[in-house]
Amino acid sequence: MKIEDILIKEDNQNIHLHKEGLFWRAYEYSAFAFVKEIKKYNAKKKFIKKVNSEIVFIGFPESTLGNILDLCKQKGYAVNKNEHLITIKLITKSEGFEIWKDEIEIEDKNHVTKDDDSLSERIAGFPLATKTPMEAQQFLYNLQMEINGNL
Repeated sequence: MKIEDILIKEDNQNIHLHKEGLFWRAYEYSAFAFVKEIKKYNAKKKFIKKVNSEIVFIGFPESTLGNILDLCKQKGYAVNKNEHLITIKLITKSEGFEIWKDEIEIEDKNHVTKDDDSLSERIAGFPLATKTPMEAQQFLYNLQMEINGNL
């Protein structure tokens, strides 16, 4: 799903988790509500040219999804799950999204362009020997998403 479509679905009554490769991600208000209501995660902020805006998001691997869904049920949230989207119905609206978003530092390191030389340099400079398999997977996934214009 493209970032534009994801942002259109955002509201303050649900948390939307989107499957992206081996990860689940929440964007904007969904990320905020997830961190405040479900489980703390470090949010990231990036400037996305495609929507000409700074976007915040959180993500976690598929392997932790079962624990997340159990936590949601323990806290009394209604969960609707399909293959690529999970919707968690919020009980109350969380306040303070804009303040929270403003406090997150923008992440501009490792910016990808479609320039082949730049891409080669990024790949060559990635310290694969010191990264976990999940970090390497996320690095590759982010490259693909940015090259394809989805992030």
